[in-house]
Amino acid sequence: MMYAARALSVALSIFVLVYAITRVSVECFTPLVVRYLRKQSSLLSPNSWYAFQVAPFLLATVVTGLFAVPSFLSFEPNHAEEEFGFPVLFLSAACLTIVAAGLYRAWSAYSRTASTVRHWREMATPVSTGRFDVLQTGPNAPAMVVAGLFRPKLLVSSSATTLLSKDELTRAMAHECSHIRNFDNAKKLLLRACAFPPSRQLERHWLEAIEIAADQEAVTSKREALELASALVKASRLSVATTAELTSNLTTDSGQLLHTRVERLLAWSQNGVTPASKLTRIVPLFFAAIGALAVAVLYQPLLLQMHYFAEFLMR
Repeated sequence: MMYAARALSVALSIFVLVYAITRVSVECFTPLVVRYLRKQSSLLSPNSWYAFQVAPFLLATVVTGLFAVPSFLSFEPNHAEEEFGFPVLFLSAACLTIVAAGLYRAWSAYSRTASTVRHWREMATPVSTGRFDVLQTGPNAPAMVVAGLFRPKLLVSSSATTLLSKDELTRAMAHECSHIRNFDNAKKLLLRACAFPPSRQLERHWLEAIEIAADQEAVTSKREALELASALVKASRLSVATTAELTSNLTTDSGQLLHTRVERLLAWSQNGVTPASKLTRIVPLFFAAIGALAVAVLYQPLLLQMHYFAEFLMR
């Protein structure tokens, strides 16, 4: 029993240390990335901004599972009577606090969203049986919103169907369908669970990036870009304040982001749409392969060094 308790405390300690160091590094690195992007007048993909936020949790999980636990099982004798030092007790408590706070934050967001969506869906009527479920809601709901995590539905208010033209409505729905295809609502829930304390700056950049990316996916011509821009301006007049965090709302942007989105759509051109290059996809795979090879070659020495570090924490 004590052996299992020591293994758990070491794993939790290593997890929180890796998590904290990575989080601090990402927070310090983010302003440099933002400054560089502004100088280059370029944008980072939504997946990149999202990776910055979940990387600390994922890296801490990998290091714990791949090094901390195997190291303890390989080098720690199960008959050893060893006291728990203050560092490992403190770090274990910190780890449990962070995980519990993240799970509570995720559950709170889910509960608030579920309650609000139930209110919106009262007396809603289905208007489509296509690939995505579409429901028409009353005028008390947002103009257009994607609700749900893994089987999301598109909610369109009666006010939006009255105010927007048929083409504008089609473009706006195409924008929201992009959020459905990318499971953006589920990603928001995951962020609340594994990114605590929350990184407001990184989350804001990610939310801005997914809206701009959804705009780009929704249009294929100058005419369609103008239709979506018009839909955004009109729908902004129907904006409804909401606490439903785990939804994708067409017009919940800040005024500055909405202005930026409309400007980008008005300036849309075929030349400005650049698909991801093969190099963009290959480079991450290349570095991942190099990292995996290095771990495979140095695995046993790394396990031994991890054991020495765990012994230091247990003192």
